[in-house]
Amino acid sequence: MKKQKLYFSYFDEERVYTLNWIIDKMKERELSECEVSVAIRDTDKSYFFCRADQEVRIKPPEGVPCGKECCDYEPRNGKSGCCKFRGFCYEPGEEFKLSIDGKLTPLVV
Repeated sequence: MKKQKLYFSYFDEERVYTLNWIIDKMKERELSECEVSVAIRDTDKSYFFCRADQEVRIKPPEGVPCGKECCDYEPRNGKSGCCKFRGFCYEPGEEFKLSIDGKLTPLVV
């Protein structure tokens, strides 16, 4: 299964969502279009997004340790290693206008 692209929208400028989620929110709010920007995965390895508590965490030695010290730690393989709640951080990229039918039109700045 191909991973869906993620986007920032003005509904929530700190989190990323699929276009389907954003279009559902547009329908709820009776909007015909809105501005979105492509989410680009941030490759800085000094921090990560914890999906368990929905917070960005700084890796040790400066930050809070992730692993057996964390009450939400659950290894992906069921034994040890990377936590299943470890996620990625994103930054906004190219901006588009999204119509209710799912069409993306580049914004000219």
